[in-house]
Amino acid sequence: MTVLAFSNFQIFKLRIAFLSYEFPPDTGVGGIATYVRQIATLLSERKVGVEVICASPHREETVQENEFLNITWIRCNSTEEFRKLSPVIAAKRHAENPVDMVEVPEYGAEGLHVKEHLPKLPLIVKLHTPKFLIKDLNDHYYNQINMRRIKSFIGLRYRRESDPEYKAIRYADHILSPSRSLIDIVSHKWSISRERILHAPNPYFPSKKLMDLSANPGSKTILYIGRLETRKGVYNLAKAVPQVVNAFPDARFVFLGKDSRGPYREHSMKKVMMKEMASVSVNVSFIDHVPLTEVHSVIAQSGICIFPSLWENFPNVCLEAMTAGRPIVASQEGGMRDMLEDINGGVFIDPHNPQSIARGIIELLSAEKFRHEAGERNREKAIEYYGKRLPNELLNTYQSFLIKKG
Repeated sequence: MTVLAFSNFQIFKLRIAFLSYEFPPDTGVGGIATYVRQIATLLSERKVGVEVICASPHREETVQENEFLNITWIRCNSTEEFRKLSPVIAAKRHAENPVDMVEVPEYGAEGLHVKEHLPKLPLIVKLHTPKFLIKDLNDHYYNQINMRRIKSFIGLRYRRESDPEYKAIRYADHILSPSRSLIDIVSHKWSISRERILHAPNPYFPSKKLMDLSANPGSKTILYIGRLETRKGVYNLAKAVPQVVNAFPDARFVFLGKDSRGPYREHSMKKVMMKEMASVSVNVSFIDHVPLTEVHSVIAQSGICIFPSLWENFPNVCLEAMTAGRPIVASQEGGMRDMLEDINGGVFIDPHNPQSIARGIIELLSAEKFRHEAGERNREKAIEYYGKRLPNELLNTYQSFLIKKG
């Protein structure tokens, strides 16, 4: 391999395979799909060879997107099917044009069979959010005491040894996590040494439309973007809205996102929220969906963005708000501390406490100068660090795996 000088030491050119059921546009536009799309693009721009192997419900083909990036679509309809098929395809691609390592998400146990077909390659598992954690968060307000007793009695209580995602991560040579919080959770829940999990934030390709937005510190519109579901913290946010409007009658709340199940297994979170905000309904509006290419136009009308998740790993939507130069009311639980705390990019709130949420919003509404300055700091970090410096840091991390193997 050719040796290149890079970031104060010598590295080799390398090729990385990313196996992911989720990849836009065929299989989702969620966090994993966005991550794989962005890291594949950013690494290939740095002349790293990238093989993406992903799922599609309707096509099976390999496309060479540029000199350094190939995308292979496997026709399948479930992560279970993909986890069996993808290592076979990866081995074939490796035989044609060798790769140096393979990365898979922990979600869906997609690395379960990789070592069977590519035993000599380093296997990297990138943490996103394990299914056990998603379930715990979405069931947070559901009274689980009696159900837990029944499950324990009949042997259905959660056991990591029965979790396919836990089984799959045991094959990992290296484990990466975007947030320090998830390192703590996975280390504890799956009894993995904390030292085995490296902190590796996700890179970000800043949207020009968001970068070009003007600051709007005078706006008293508070914008939430995301699915209306329990784990995103919107139930307590709805309880906080009347308190904010009582202090700022001209405050306006916009919720951009699809409806989902409510906090006590009600059919509609939106209906639960509307009930909590009935007294100030004229100050609230819901937008079920806008095309991704038009999200910037909704953000443009806002002065503050809020993400009160009960817990969140590394939300792309926070990076988008940062790029737009918006100050953020952020949950203190999860990865947004990593993103915002060092630059004082907004206010942290306790997502379980409506009074804390209300205080955080009121604090920002009361400080126009701080809102503007925080927004500028957020934009600079999103562009300069997540968009420019971080991809090079990640490249160094991948290279270190190859050096250790050698």
